[in-house]
Amino acid sequence: MRAAVYVEQDQPLIIEEMTPLDPGPGDVVVEIGASGVCHSDLSATNGTLPLPPPTILGHEGVGTVDWVGSEVSQVKKGDRVIGSSSRPAARAGTARMASRTSASRPAP
Repeated sequence: MRAAVYVEQDQPLIIEEMTPLDPGPGDVVVEIGASGVCHSDLSATNGTLPLPPPTILGHEGVGTVDWVGSEVSQVKKGDRVIGSSSRPAARAGTARMASRTSASRPAP
């Protein structure tokens, strides 16, 4: 998969191929249809928000559940989901939040 990676303050993002980590029993694998780099992400790249590089940006997205761990009960394969860092949206049932944000590593 490809990811927008923040590697240095005030420099362009680098698009890199990444290899996903193996999912665990509490994880959900989502095939992302669309994801954006929002203002919060850009604030990290210019030093406004403290975020040490390297970091994968684009924490808001939409996609289809491809795999569900044995401990997951709120979604099933084929469900359309929204990933968001907005807790109110998650409480309202309009978003599903990932429990693990470090979902990938650089490809070999």
